[in-house]
Parts: sequence; structure tokens; C-alpha cells
Amino acid sequence: MDPTVLGAVIGVGGGVVGAVVTGVFTASSAVRAVRQQAREQRMEGLWQMRRDAYAALLTSIERTRAAIRRLEGAALASAPGAAEWAGGVAAARDAVEVAQAEMMHQGTIFRISVTALEADSAESLVSVVNGVVSDMDVWVAALGDELDHARELRRHALSHLSGLPQTLEHFMECSKGYLQHVPGPPPPGPSVGQRWRSWVLHRRLRAMDE
Repeated sequence: MDPTVLGAVIGVGGGVVGAVVTGVFTASSAVRAVRQQAREQRMEGLWQMRRDAYAALLTSIERTRAAIRRLEGAALASAPGAAEWAGGVAAARDAVEVAQAEMMHQGTIFRISVTALEADSAESLVSVVNGVVSDMDVWVAALGDELDHARELRRHALSHLSGLPQTLEHFMECSKGYLQHVPGPPPPGPSVGQRWRSWVLHRRLRAMDE
């Protein structure tokens, strides 16, 4: 074959190979970009899910605390012997039960949305709130029966109830460390182009060494 023709054929062949390699690199970069974006979107979605879980749990706890306060008000609204006392207390206690059930439900959702450490912290907080509800029940029952130690039981229950805002504040302060940091996606591995350049450099270094 004529050398000129042969050179042209080789040149065309080299151009085709180069185009194929470039196309592979371009496609690989596009795939990497899509995967990187998918990872970032996934991490953002997980962070949003955790944020929503925190918001829902704290809202349900605050509603339960408000319902407990209304129960206290209903218990003190009139004398235990009055006809309206039992009905007012029963209605307020039903509201506490509804709020408490929602709090427990949100606690379950929270547990599957966060880390084990966060879940344990939230479970402790919910346990404190449930303990206050139990204290209030004991006091209200004693008040209804007009027992002598009802005042002492009330002091005990309200002491725990008044400590709830500080407990909530501590929980929220600890939560900020989880919510203010959005973990980034894991670093991707080397691309096809990077591996190709590393292989070429390795070959050149070996050739120089020989």
C-alpha cells in the first residue's frame, strides 16, 4: 500500500480510537455526575426526614405538656365535690390521652428516622413526659378522694412538670448538633479517565526506568 494512503488510514484509525476513548470518558463523567447528584439528593432527603421527625416529635411533646397544664387547671377549677368537677377533669384527661398517644406515635416514627443514639435520647424524653402524666393522675385521684396528702402529691407532680421546659431545651440543644450538619456523600472512586491517565503515567515511568 502506498505510504501516503497507509498514513491516512492509520490517522483515520487513530482518530476513531481517540473519539471512542473520548466518548467513553465523557459518558463516564456523565454517569459519575449523575451518581454524585443522586447521592447528594439521598443525603439531603435523609436530613429532611430527620428534621421532620424532630419537628413532629417536639410538637407532640409540647401538645402533651399543654394538655397536662389544662388538666391541672380543670382539677383546680372547682371543688372536687362539685358536680362539674368530675366532668371537667375527665374531659381534660381525655385530651391528655389523645396528645400522649400522638406523642408515642411520633416517637416510633422518630426511632426509624434517626440514629440509635438520637432515638435513645428521645425515648428518655418521652419517658419523662409519661412520668409527669402518671404523677398528675395520682394527684388528681387523691384530690378527687379528698385525701390529706393531695397537696403534697400536687407539689411533687408540678415540680416534675415545671422541669419539662428545661429538659426539652436540653434535648433541643443536643439535637442541633445532628441537624445543623448535613453529612456529605462518600467520596467517589477514580473515574475511567483518571485510571487511564494513571496507567499511561505508570507505563511511561516504567519505560524511563528501563
